[in-house]
Parts: sequence; structure tokens; C-alpha cells
Amino acid sequence: MSKLKKIEAILQYVAVITVPVLCFWLLESFMYNPAEFMTREAWILNIIFYYAVFAVLYAITGNISVGLMIETVLSVIIGIANYFVTEFRSSPIVPWDILSLKTAFSVSDNYSFDITGDMIWKIAGAGVIIIFLALVYRKSPGSIKVRAAKRISAAAAGVALVISLTFAVQQESVMEWADLDNTLFTPKVMHREDGLAVMFMMDMKYMNVSKPSGYSGEQAEKWLSEYEDKDAENVKEDELPNIIVIMDECFSDPLVLAQFTTEEDYMPFVHKLRNGYENTVSGNLHVSVVGGNTANTEFEFLTGNTMASLPSGSVPYQQYIKSEIPSMVSWLKSIGYTTNAVHPFYASGWNRDKVYGYMGFDNTYFKDSFGDDAEIIRKYISDRSAFEKVYDIQKSCDGPSFTFLVTMQNHGGFGQSYAGFNPDVIINGTTSRFPKNYLSLMKITDKALENFISELSESDEKTVVVFFGDHQPNDIIVNPLLELNKKNCDTLGQNEIYKRYEVPYIMWANFDIDEETNLDISPNYLGALMLSKCKIPASEYQNFLLELREKVPVISTQYTVGTDGEEPDKKLLDKYKKLQYYELFDR
Repeated sequence: MSKLKKIEAILQYVAVITVPVLCFWLLESFMYNPAEFMTREAWILNIIFYYAVFAVLYAITGNISVGLMIETVLSVIIGIANYFVTEFRSSPIVPWDILSLKTAFSVSDNYSFDITGDMIWKIAGAGVIIIFLALVYRKSPGSIKVRAAKRISAAAAGVALVISLTFAVQQESVMEWADLDNTLFTPKVMHREDGLAVMFMMDMKYMNVSKPSGYSGEQAEKWLSEYEDKDAENVKEDELPNIIVIMDECFSDPLVLAQFTTEEDYMPFVHKLRNGYENTVSGNLHVSVVGGNTANTEFEFLTGNTMASLPSGSVPYQQYIKSEIPSMVSWLKSIGYTTNAVHPFYASGWNRDKVYGYMGFDNTYFKDSFGDDAEIIRKYISDRSAFEKVYDIQKSCDGPSFTFLVTMQNHGGFGQSYAGFNPDVIINGTTSRFPKNYLSLMKITDKALENFISELSESDEKTVVVFFGDHQPNDIIVNPLLELNKKNCDTLGQNEIYKRYEVPYIMWANFDIDEETNLDISPNYLGALMLSKCKIPASEYQNFLLELREKVPVISTQYTVGTDGEEPDKKLLDKYKKLQYYELFDR
């Protein structure tokens, strides 16, 4: 072997040792400096994963340099993707996101992907690595049989290493040794302190939900039987009101987070309803998500279950609902309601085309159900057109109807300009286009809701409307408002972070119901509360929820609140967890 060939061989072995380490640092550096937040042991676990990935890529390509090049490119792509995912929804990539790729791609063109100067430097660094690997490129030595044996061995070693490492990082002893953070309800912190690869492997164990300790299906059935409503069988359909539930995409009031003023009220009607309006119940809804994962708030409302008992970042619509399950829908259907689901976007989003059937909806109306004359704001069907669709559906139903609407008008992508969309809300103290565009959309929704309720108020048919947001927008919207208070999303205290999970809700009826204001609640209770306020019979599970709410008024992934701020009853919460498991997986 010539001297040059020896140098190339040595440099290639140096590359094998160093490039996987550089790939680890490169991916993590798009979000955090791993040297600042991770322990040495966490570094080791992550780097082992990168060596294992290289072994598999070498087995696939048959060449050391090419395998390392691919790993470098993948590290950059995943690092940038994780950065934007975290920016948009305040949570890093988790295993179950793979099941949501179709939904993500369907809305991706409405987001602004701005490459920062820091990213450019890191991409340039990756380019230097690739150039170096190209310079030391050499064909794999040996006969075909020898090369094949090496590739098979590398594949076996890489796969075995990933499987073993995944098992290891899920063990308490390894977590303690590496000082890993396994707090599922804070995935951003978990990523920062564990590394994306280790966090991803740790989360793999939560792809399926284990039975709660001491769970018994027979005991769950016995508990539920104690909450049976004996009068439900005698309900008269002509006495039941129509029900319209509107979960409005990304609807929130940033005043809960920051003090700011605008030249005009951006939601005057909602503010009026929340200030002691006749036949209205209102307050703050404490949701489990921020910036995205709409389907989880929807899941909590329709089923009465809580995300607090499921893995952080999981999406039940994608992971757990594979057959018929009990829900608000199936219950109302059983007592005489015609049940309708409306969503002015693609049916496949969040797997709704399947899940709605499992929940018991009689009729579903997606984007293709809206005519060509539907109003478009930015790239989405407007709330006004969606409300009109709901009104027409209700009118076409014989007997009482339950119509559930998930809107799209206010979906993310607030930084772009669109023909026909002229944001007109002026925020004193900031010229940022992001909150201006957002609050202008809130203003449009507010007016559409006012017109909708005005129309229903004149109807002879008893109707209740439940309106709420699914989550607050991402950090890029609220940061300019927080800056007016000399704050930003990264410096908020724990109690201020809780505020990031509050959205307004309103329950209005065109008939007499007991009014309430400032009633804080979480989505898992809201449906049962609506039934109670409207004197509609409730299922066993809903009656249990009504009792639970008296003692634990708020349950979410962020916090659980007992009555008058007291510590929640752990035995009661354990009972809820077991009943939820029964309802979701075992009934």
C-alpha cells in the first residue's frame, strides 16, 4: 500500500471515530448546546446511537465515507425539522409524530420556515464534513464475500445496538446513572437534558399504554354502575335541545398572558359573553396542548378522558383509537340525537375519517362538502362559512341534533401575506406582523360568532352552543406581546407557563340555563357540564366526571387543581385513571 493510501485509510478511520460524534453535536446544536445541558453519561448514550446508525448505513451503502455522509445529511435535516417542530408547537419530535406526517404535510405550506444565520453556519459545517469525507473516499477493500460479510455484520451489530440501547435507556438504573430526565409532561426539557435520540428511545415504551396498577375491568364496571341515570330511559326527544359545539382552531385571548392595548377591541362579542351574559356560562378552559396537536383537545372533550393519563406528546386519534369507543357522540346518539361532525379541511387529518366513525357520528362533512361559494380567508374556509354550514345541517335534521365543528380559519401560518386578507388590528407598542395578523383573525371569528348566535337567538328551536379554542398559538405570536411586559416565552415562571394553556370557552343557550362566569374547567369535563346545565341525561361515565369535577375542577398535562387550591385526592384520581383505561381500551 502506498503512503498516500495509508494516509487515506488512517483518515477514514479517524472519520469513523469522530463524525458520529460531530453528527450528534450538529443535530442537538440546532436547539441546544449539549455541553451546557447534558451530562457526560447522556452524551455517551446518544453517541452510541449515532455509531449504531452509522453501522446500519455502512451496511446499506457498503462504503464508510458514503455512510458517514448520509448520517451527516440526516443529522442536519432532522435537526432543522426538530427546530421548526418545536417552534410551531413548543414540543420536540416524538415517536408518534411518525403517525401524523400526513397531517403535518397537509398544512406545512401555511407556515413560514425562516432559515437563521446560526443554521447557515451549522449547515456550512456539515458541508465541510462532507467535503472531508469525499477527500478520504476509498472503495472498501477485500473480495465480494469479505465485503458482504462486513456489511451483514455491521447491520446485525447496528440493529442489535439500537434495540439494546432502547431497552437500556428505559430502565430506572440507567436513567439514574446518566441522570436522564424522564418527565414526560415536559418534553422540551426532556430533549434538552437527554438528547433527541435518547428521548426518542425512552418514549418508545409509551407507544402502548399499560394497565394501571391494580386495574380490574370488573371493578370499573361496578364503579360505573353506581353512576347510572335511571331517568335516561324515559327521556322525551321533543324536549331535548339541539347541541352545537364549536372547537375553534387556535382561538385564544392573549390578554391572559400579557398586558397590552389595541386601538379597538379584537373580540368585543366574546368579551361581552364572558362578562355575565344572560343564559351563558363562561371561563377559562385549561387545555393540555399549546401551538398544535388540535386533536388532543378534541379527544378530551368528546370522550371525557384526559391526556394527563396518557404519554406526553401522544395523539390518541393516531395511536389508540382503532375501534368503537364510548363518547359524547355515542351517548347522545343512544338517547335520540342525530350526530354530525363538520371539519372544513381534509378528512384524513388526524385520522378523523376513521375516528369519527368509531365515536358514533351519523354524518361527517369535510372540505369537499362545502360548495365553491364558501368564503376563503388566507387558504382556509372561513369560520363564517363553517357556521353557516352547521346551521344548514341542523335545520335539515329531524328531531334533536348534535353537531360538532372543528374550524380551520385560524390555523397557523400567521406571518405570511395573503390576497384578500387585510389585518386591521393595531397593537400599541409593537409593529410585529405576527400578533397583528393573529388578532385580526380573532376579530373576524368574533364577528362571525356574533352573527351566528344572533341568528340562533331568534330560532324557535331550543339550542345550546359551546364555543372554545383548542390551544393558544405558538411562541412567535405571543413573544412580541410578552416583550411589551419585558418577558418572553423562555423566561416565564411556572405559573406563567400554565397561562400558556388557557383558552376562553363560552356556553350559550337560547333558553334558560344557570349563568356562571369565571368558571375554570378542563376539556374532559366540559361536555358533562353542558349536559348538566341543559338538563340532558348523562351517561355513567359523565356522571362520574361531574362528581369528580366538584373535587378536582381542572386536570391537564400541565397541572391538576383541587378544590380551593387544595391537594387533589390521589385515590380519586387513581379511580379516574382506571375508569379511563376501561373506557378507552377495555370496554
